[in-house]
Order: sequence, then C-alpha cells, then structure tokens
Amino acid sequence: MTYQLIARVVRNSLGGPFPGESGGLVPRPPEAAPPRRPRGIRSGLVLLLALLCSPLAGSAQPVNDRFSKALRLDGLSGSTTGSTVGATVQPGEPKPAKVDGTGKSIWYRWKSPYPLIVTFSTDGSDFDTVLAAYTGIAVNLLTPIASNDDALVGVTYSQISFVAQPGVDYAIVVDGALYAEGNVLLQWTTQPLNDDFDKFQLLGGSSGTVSGSTLGATLQLRESPPVEPDAGATVWFAWPATTTGDVTFSTAGSTFDTVLGVYTGNDFATLVPVALNDNIGEELTSQVTWTAQAGGRYRIVLGGRQAASGEFTLSWSQVVPPPPNDNFASAQPIVGFTGEILGSSDGATVEAGEPAHATAEALRTVWFRWTAPREGRVRFVTSRSLFPTVLAAYTGTALNALTLVARGEPGAIAAEVSFVASEGETYSLALDGSPGSSGAYVIQWTFDDLKTPNNMFSDARSINSFAGSVLGENYYADTEPGEPYHANDPGGRSVWYDWVAPGDFRVEMTTRGSNFDTLLAVYTGLDPIDGLTSVASNDDEDDQTLTSRVEFDAVGGTLYHIAVDASTDMGIKSPEIGMIRLNWAPKSSSFIGLFPGSGMVGSKIKVCGLNLDHTATVSFNGINSSFFLQGPSLIATVPTGDSSGPVTVTDLSGNSRTSAAPFTLLPGDPPQLSIQVTGPTTLRISWPGIFSDFRLESTTDLDEENWTPRSGAQQVGAEIVFIEEIHQTLPARYYRLQLQ
Repeated sequence: MTYQLIARVVRNSLGGPFPGESGGLVPRPPEAAPPRRPRGIRSGLVLLLALLCSPLAGSAQPVNDRFSKALRLDGLSGSTTGSTVGATVQPGEPKPAKVDGTGKSIWYRWKSPYPLIVTFSTDGSDFDTVLAAYTGIAVNLLTPIASNDDALVGVTYSQISFVAQPGVDYAIVVDGALYAEGNVLLQWTTQPLNDDFDKFQLLGGSSGTVSGSTLGATLQLRESPPVEPDAGATVWFAWPATTTGDVTFSTAGSTFDTVLGVYTGNDFATLVPVALNDNIGEELTSQVTWTAQAGGRYRIVLGGRQAASGEFTLSWSQVVPPPPNDNFASAQPIVGFTGEILGSSDGATVEAGEPAHATAEALRTVWFRWTAPREGRVRFVTSRSLFPTVLAAYTGTALNALTLVARGEPGAIAAEVSFVASEGETYSLALDGSPGSSGAYVIQWTFDDLKTPNNMFSDARSINSFAGSVLGENYYADTEPGEPYHANDPGGRSVWYDWVAPGDFRVEMTTRGSNFDTLLAVYTGLDPIDGLTSVASNDDEDDQTLTSRVEFDAVGGTLYHIAVDASTDMGIKSPEIGMIRLNWAPKSSSFIGLFPGSGMVGSKIKVCGLNLDHTATVSFNGINSSFFLQGPSLIATVPTGDSSGPVTVTDLSGNSRTSAAPFTLLPGDPPQLSIQVTGPTTLRISWPGIFSDFRLESTTDLDEENWTPRSGAQQVGAEIVFIEEIHQTLPARYYRLQLQ
C-alpha cells in the first residue's frame, strides 16, 4: 500500500458577513487539515500514526458526511439533530469561517419558497461548532454566503443569518473548531423581509398577486395592532396608484386568520386609515375596497389575529379605464434621439388582429410612435418598469399590416429592443406585460454611438459666439465629487458646457427644445472641487414649462461654466434622461454681435441678434454682403472692399440695427484646407503655418450649431497638421477653419 502526503489549498474568499448576519466573524489564518485515517496497516509506524490521527475506534461515518449526501431540511422553521463524530473532509472542501482545525463536517440542504431572512443556529450542540452556508453544485465550486464560529463572546455555538432567495438551494455545513466533534442540534427560523414599516415590499400595477409568509414577523415599537387589538405578526407593502378608480385587496388563499389594513402616511405617527377588515363573510381571510386616487401612495399591512402567522396570498385588482395609447391608432408620439417616458399600462387591452409581441399572445398593449431623427443603431429599454415587460418595434401604418423590426423578450423585469434606424422612418413600438401583467413603466432610448462626452466638468463642451443653439444628451450622465446642487435641486444627470463671452452684453440662456424636466446653472471659477461661484440658475421657466431659463450680464473674455441637469423636484422624483438643447442669445432686441469680430475677404462671420429671420440686407461699413439664415443667426460673407467698421442689419420694414463693436478687416486671403488620405484609416489635414490663429472645426452635418473645435493639430515645418482616424462605419465628417 502506498501512502501520500496530500496538501489541500483552500481558497480564502469568504469575505465579510452577509447583510443581516449576526455573531462575530473572527478570521484566523488557514492551517492544513489533519491527515485522513489510512485504510490499512502495514507497519508499526503507520499503526502509531493511525492511532494518533484517527477518530475513536468504532465510530461510524455520518450519513451526511459528504456534500453529495446532504440531508434535506424542510419548512420555514425547524430543528434537527446529528453528529460529526467520524466525519471527514473532502478534497476541495472550503474551510468554514476560516477557522483552524476544521475537517469534521456534515452537510444539509435547505430551500426557501419566498425571499426572506433565515437564521441557522447550533445552540444546544455539545461541542465548539463552526457553521457556514454556501451555494453551488460541487464541494470544490461553492460560493460562500455566510459563516460563523462563535455567535457571542464566551459561547461555543454558531449562528448565521442571510437573505434567502426563492428556489435557491443552500448548502449548510456544520463543523468543529480545533478538530472538535460531537452531537449537533441545528435549528432554523425565518423572518419576512418586509416585517418593518420602512422595509415595505413595493407592489406595482392595477392588478397582481404576491405570496409569502409572516412566520417570524413582529410588531415594531410604536406600531399599533391593525384592525383588532390582538392582531400582530405584521408585514408591510406599498402600492402607488397610477389611476383613479376602485381597488380591492384580498388575502383569499392564506392559511391563517388574517387582518388587512390600508393607510396613507409616511410613518406610524402620521398614518391615516383608509380601509380596514378582519373577516370577509364567514371566511377567516380579509378583503378591503376603496377608491384610490391617481398619484396616491398607499401603505398595506397584513397581520394575524392573536398574532397568528403563516403563509399568505395577497391579491389586488383595480377597475381602471384604458390608457390613451391603448390602441395602435392612438399611439403616443415620442421625439428625440434620446429620452425617457413614463406611464402606466393599467387598463390596457388587446385589439382584434394585433400580433403577438413575444412568444405569448398580446394581452395588455400600449403603443408609441417614433420617427428616427437620424440613422444609426438605436436601443429601447424598460429597465425601471414595475412589472415584467415585453417590447417590440414595427414599421407599417395599419395594425394588420405591420412588419416586425425587433422584439425583446422579458428578463426579470426589463425588455430591450435594438435595431438600425433609418432617418425619417416612422416606427411603432408596442409595450405589453408578461404574462398579461400591467403597471407603471419607463421606456428609455438612445443611439449606441451617443456616449455623453461632456458628463465631467473637465470634459465640458465648448460653445462660442453671441448666440447659438447646440444639441446634446445626458443618457450616461451622473454627478461628480464636489459638484453643487444646480438650482438647489439634487439632480443627478448633469452635463457641462464652457463659454467665453465674446463681449459685454446681457445674455439669455434656455433649455427650450429639450424633452425632459431640466435644471440650468451658470458659474465662474476653477472647478467643483476648488469652488464655483454661482452666476445664475433656474429649474422651470414658469408654472407651465419644464425647461429652464437664466439671464445675466456677460463680461467679455470671461469663461462661464454652464451645467444642464435633470430636475428631481427637490428629491421627489428620479432624474430623467433625454435630449438637451442649450440656446443662448442677446437679451436686448437692438443688440447685434459679430463672431468673430475680424476676418479676411471671403470669411464667414456669424451675425447674432434677435428676430433676424426678416433681414433684408447686411452691410460691412456700408458694403452689402451676401448672407443666409442659420438657426437664430445670420452667416454673412465679408465683402470685397474696405469693410472695416460697423456692420448694419436692415429688416424688410427698413429698420436698421448696428453692431455693438466694429468689424476689423484682416489683410490677405483666408487659408485653404488640404485633405489627403494617407492610409486605410487616416486623413492628413493641413493648412499654412502662418495662420496659427485659425483652429480646425468639424461636424457630421452642416448645421452651424454642431461644429466642434478639434485639438491636437501640430506645426510641422511650414504647415499646421492634424491627423484624423477614420473608419467606414463612422458617419461622414466635414471640416473648416475658424479664426480663434
């Protein structure tokens, strides 16, 4: 017979206590397990080792010594006895609680039908125990959930608590510290996750059913018994009503004598009863009905008479009218290249001839209509909805003649569809519930190539000129350390812009054209960490408008930091995502600004002011110029001749306005760009080095508002050179030179 020295390496990855775990975890350095008893004896030396290292003679190996032979524990509470005498350790078996001298383990399995808190204890065992819980299918592939050596200082029994998820098989191991062994008493109890008022279970939708157990539930301090004086063992729920209408809650199907109460209020001191019931008819279960108001948040408590507890079923149903976008023909329009919409599908129905939006037939569909503002891959998701959703996208103008574009089967809650949108194409989106459920939904969408590049203060997008308008989005935005509350609102999805005022004038900035509830703030200063000085801020323009507006006296040459965030109405709602349009223009109707204020013959100059859409002529020092309207501004070409001097704008009625500062004509001709393809994925863009006061700008379209300054150009000999990486999947790009 051959004997081997086997070294077992135990992965040290148990980590800290699981939420809700009681008892102290005192990590100890790992130590090799004792050798296993030899199966045969060949020499006196081997016999001596066997006597020193073996369990007492005659001890039998426990039936649940091996992980694969774990004994099943049934019920939400109970106890069982066993013994670790004669138990061994398996190759690859983890060391529970990182305690020295373990290696005499026995195994159990337990599964919960509901999400709840479970506690296992070895109190009553006659030796120093170690206790742990794992998930996994093999002893060498286990994930630690909770572990403990001594529950309290001065005791030798162990105790663990953790949040059990329904249907998950948990492996429970009992071992001994310092090679201890003996008789085991293993007990377990459970407690509902929603035992306390402030740990309520959120219910969604106009109808639904949840199941659970009140075993282990209690009455909190200052919690009054609901309905009847002897009621107890309560669990709490919250249900937000999205529609006004009669709603009924029932505990039919529960296994004990229930009580049911409905309240409004945010704590025990402010609770106002809405509906209360003990028994419905001759039954021991309960039922309440009341008229719920849209926007109301109702607290539901379920308990037992004489503090009875057990397994419950809570169901609810509300009679509500169909939502406005219930039918295909009345689909809700959504706009923008990114955004989010909120609503409810409660009361939704299915139309004759409506296709199945997933593998199951449609039951409660609401519809949306979206026209793609650009080409690219777009993604629609429902991740913040309160019920399992199904989502599908179609083209077509009639319900019975739709072409499926993309379909998203539900996950736990969210569904997602992704497809390549064609600019100008109209898509119909259907949102259904699975299986036939309904409730509050959130749909968010964005194009895959939009990455919110100006999320951080240091990555602020540069804007310029006296007037303009830029588009952006905040889909991936968040806030950064030190960032102030914009307009005194917590916000949470801010983007940044930098603007150097081109002159002294009073400017108005707005977010009109954005598709969500915005915040707008303007600052000066270095950065959020070193401090920003507020210049102006606003949440809503007025009581009817969710976009924002500020105005202030801009000082020429000053750098202003502009933040656009999403309003939370002072923390009441979540910050939204969406498309951002930031606009700025002179406040005075007589003001005319030039950007830049100098240029060569043939240069393009932006003429800024209000109400320029009825302009008849633009003249530079009396010389008429060609021009065109782009957004709120005019783009004028510097004419031939002595154009230094005031720029005059005359409207169709003959009224004239003159620029606040004169225009300066620069000598020479504007520089010309040279663009060369230097490789499969590179462009070489250059212009004469004497024009170092010009900067390169680019855009993916020819809209004036979307020109972006490019950094990285370098002087190479007599040229200024910029290298651009290109790819066939990227959209076409346009370039120009602009005087700085």
